[in-house]
Amino acid sequence: MNTKLILLIITFSMGLLACDSSNVTSDPFCITEKDLKEQISKKDLTFVFFYTSWCGGSNYNYENYVLPYHKKIIKTNTNAQILMIAGDDAVSEEKIKEIKNEGILSYRLSNAGAFPPKNRYKIRKFIESAFPNQEVEQTKGFGFAIPVDLIINKKGEILNLTDSIDSYGILYKYIEENK
Repeated sequence: MNTKLILLIITFSMGLLACDSSNVTSDPFCITEKDLKEQISKKDLTFVFFYTSWCGGSNYNYENYVLPYHKKIIKTNTNAQILMIAGDDAVSEEKIKEIKNEGILSYRLSNAGAFPPKNRYKIRKFIESAFPNQEVEQTKGFGFAIPVDLIINKKGEILNLTDSIDSYGILYKYIEENK
């Protein structure tokens, strides 16, 4: 019994370690840390929305916040953008294309799998790798909440390190002050 448990833990750990992100990808639907930083540098403010297919909150926030805020950014010609990143492999290329057709930058993480703990691990490691000197409270703990919303300025500074809810308030305030 103990041998089976140890083998299961080793197998699970190896699967997680095999997911380490790279700064090179040939998949046009995947984003690297380098790609993210390049996109962020193009606008004064970037709202990054990490989501999964299995999270009801992701779908709710997309319909009720992300999409309306995107439309408001376009309408007001604000120097901001929204970038959506799928944190699981179950998000199809068709879904990513559908979001891109709305005018929203949309990608997925490479080899994120379709298992919630692995999805969370992949999102956390991607954020830690892209922003190594910034500790994001939202991704602490084994079962942190999805979606993860980050507001990042042009310099690559995350403005809402502690609270995902702040991201919508920061974005709203920025749009209102810069329209």
